[in-house]
Amino acid sequence: MQDVSDATELIIKLGLAPAHVVGNSAGSSIALKLAAQRPEIFRTLAVHDPPLFDLLSDEPSSRQIFLEMKRRIDTVKTVLERGDAQAAVRLFVETVAFGPGTWETLPPARKEIFVNNAMTHLEEMNDPKALNIDIEALSKFSQPVLLSVGEKSPLLFALVVEKLTKAIPSATMLTFPGAGHSPHISHPREFVEIVSSFAKTSLIA
Repeated sequence: MQDVSDATELIIKLGLAPAHVVGNSAGSSIALKLAAQRPEIFRTLAVHDPPLFDLLSDEPSSRQIFLEMKRRIDTVKTVLERGDAQAAVRLFVETVAFGPGTWETLPPARKEIFVNNAMTHLEEMNDPKALNIDIEALSKFSQPVLLSVGEKSPLLFALVVEKLTKAIPSATMLTFPGAGHSPHISHPREFVEIVSSFAKTSLIA
């Protein structure tokens, strides 16, 4: 995955390894894949709502929720392929990442950022490995990991985080109170405090 290779080279080039790495959403997936491949460049890892939904494809208890999410993602992809970036991004925000009615609450500047980067989502959706990870390789990661999910995030994110927490011996799961898919935006002060405290406590331990 090119994003993982690029992230690795950037961390090394900047002389930041071993680093405290924080990721959100698709950035969480990239960080976790990097941890599975290059664990030596991490000091700690904190990720929120990784959309690694394919981990649940064979789970009978979550099969219907998984299939519904896949349907929503495919719908967003179809609209993007038609070239209607704004409609696709609105669907993504309201049916995949956040929830109904969220789009109208976003400030214009943030809507513009979403629309301008819409084609990046299409590239991710066309990657057959985007929603999966080598969980066996990840289970060997020994540095401290904080896996968080928003209290208001769609249920599938919590199911993914629960499965990852069980697979990684060094992982701790946290449900972020009052937040959804982007706590660094909705609750920036609390988010920084939680992540900073995790990194500091891990160093002491």
